[in-house]
Amino acid sequence: MRILNMKNPDDVVKLWPWFTPTKAESRMDITLELQNRLKDNPGNVLCLVAISKGIARAILISHISDKSKKRVWIWQSRTETGFTEQKLLFNAVKQWAKGRGCNQLRTSVSDPRWRKVLKRRYGFKGRGKEMRYNVA
Repeated sequence: MRILNMKNPDDVVKLWPWFTPTKAESRMDITLELQNRLKDNPGNVLCLVAISKGIARAILISHISDKSKKRVWIWQSRTETGFTEQKLLFNAVKQWAKGRGCNQLRTSVSDPRWRKVLKRRYGFKGRGKEMRYNVA
């Protein structure tokens, strides 16, 4: 398995089926925003794609917060059923955040089951939709 850091804004379209739309953002909105972030400030975006046997198996997209440069937001995360290397992606985001001088990972999760998974499996904390993980 290989983990690629996608940096070319033109390649974002290839990830379109992997994006998880929300009430506020469609897949097209996510695609356009990610393209713009990669064009405007590529050093503040981490777009990881796990590839096994030539096929994408997982994505994890994060970016440095627009409000606080000490926080990294995990924006999109999705894995194929049966993919067991999620911790590799999470560790890569932690190392990237440390390298950028950030001390906290944040994400927003509406499903209570996924909030429990983030708490139990990865050590996230928080109440409500917003979850946080201290890197340093």
